[in-house]
Amino acid sequence: MYGNSNPLEGLSLFLVDDGVKNRGHRTNIFNKNFAHVGCYTGKWGKTSTMTVVDFTGSYKALNYVGPKVAIETKV
Repeated sequence: MYGNSNPLEGLSLFLVDDGVKNRGHRTNIFNKNFAHVGCYTGKWGKTSTMTVVDFTGSYKALNYVGPKVAIETKV
């Protein structure tokens, strides 16, 4: 979803899914096979926002450790 900076309002709009022919977002929200959901709202471009919602039935923690990145500190 683009242009909405309020995550709760965005989720509410996904639930209503007005103007979407197949009501796919609503179907996913009520799908009993999805046990977990992840949501993020952040900047998109210079002036807009975007909300992403991912659904999954299960997950396995990977304990991922990213690459070492040197961070410059000012003293």
